[in-house]
Amino acid sequence: MKSKKIRNLQPTPYKLPTNRGFTLIEVALVVGILLIVGGTAALLQRDFFRLNSYFQQSLLSQQEAVKAIRTMVKEIRASNIADNGAYQIKTASDNALTVYTDTNSDNIREEVRYYLENTNLKKGIIIPTGNPVIYDPANEVLTTMVRNIAPTTTPLFTYFDNMFTGTQTPMISPINASDVRLIEIRFAIDRDPNQLPEPLEFKTKVFLRNAKDN
Repeated sequence: MKSKKIRNLQPTPYKLPTNRGFTLIEVALVVGILLIVGGTAALLQRDFFRLNSYFQQSLLSQQEAVKAIRTMVKEIRASNIADNGAYQIKTASDNALTVYTDTNSDNIREEVRYYLENTNLKKGIIIPTGNPVIYDPANEVLTTMVRNIAPTTTPLFTYFDNMFTGTQTPMISPINASDVRLIEIRFAIDRDPNQLPEPLEFKTKVFLRNAKDN
C-alpha cells in the first residue's frame, strides 16, 4: 500500500521590501531645488534691505529739506541793515543769495550766504569783527543744508518787487537788490535720478519784513 505525501501547509514567511535609498539624480534634483529656493530668498532679503535703506535715506533727505526751508525763511524774512551799514541784501542771483541777518538772536547781524554747489545747497556765515566792523570772507564758516538737489534749469531763487500781486513774472537779472520785496525759494531733491520715485519739489515765498519802500 502506497504511503501518501503530506504537504507542508505552513505559510511562507513575508519578506519586507528592502529600502533602495535615493538615486544620484534624485539627490541632485533636491539639492538643485534647495539652492534655487535659498538663492531666491537671499535675493528677496537683499532687495528688501536695499529698499528699506533707500526709503530711510529719502525720508532723511525730506526732513533735511524741510529744516533748511524753515531756517532760510526765518533768516531771510528777518534780514536787515548790516552792522557796517550795508543794505540787507548783499547779492541776489539765480542760485546764490547773500543777506545780513541775526541767526542766533545775539543782536549781531551775520553775513549769510545760501548757494548751490553741484547737488548741494550750502550756507556760509561770516561773523562781523573789528571796529569799524568788517565782514572778512576768510572767516566764513560753511555747512551743507540739503544734499541730493535734482539738476534743473529752474533757479533756486527768484525775486519780486513791491508790485507783486501773485501773478506777475519775476525780476530779471541783473537784480537790483534794493527793489526786492519778496523771494521765492524752489528746489527738488532726488537721491537717484535713475530710479523712482520722481524728484520731490519744495517751494516757498518769503516777504522781506524790514524792506522799506520810499
